[in-house]
Amino acid sequence: YSQTNTKNASNADTQKFSLGYGYNLSKRTQLYAAVSHIKNDDNAKRGFGLSSSSLAGPTISKGDSATGVEFGMRHSF
Repeated sequence: YSQTNTKNASNADTQKFSLGYGYNLSKRTQLYAAVSHIKNDDNAKRGFGLSSSSLAGPTISKGDSATGVEFGMRHSF
């Protein structure tokens, strides 16, 4: 769970809840899955990623909420 409180004139607050799990198939291979829900206040416009990252992904409109799911396989060489 994370919460961003902006205490300036815009008062743009965001709440995000995420839950994930990884299952090791072997020492080098893992299956993973995660789900996240984000809720923006009327003045906030944030997305699932970090705002300073070039891979931040799409932002969620002001006052809206969204749910995202990811899953995959990770293998180390």
